[in-house]
Amino acid sequence: MKPSKIGFMQGRLVAPYKKKIQYFPSTNWKLEMKLAQKNKFKLMEWTVNYKNILSNPLFNDKKLNEIKKNSSKYKV
Repeated sequence: MKPSKIGFMQGRLVAPYKKKIQYFPSTNWKLEMKLAQKNKFKLMEWTVNYKNILSNPLFNDKKLNEIKKNSSKYKV
């Protein structure tokens, strides 16, 4: 099966964070990348929220490599 050319918005493949779907899933964003690979998604739109911005590795230079590592590992 070919990989999908359709992507998804982050937070849609895992349980909603605090019952909000438009919210960065700070506790399980890595799991979501794994699920994306399992479901053959290659594209994910990253979610950013002001309230939990410091838990988002996109805004933390020390954790930014975690995104790169997981993106490479899961091909997302």
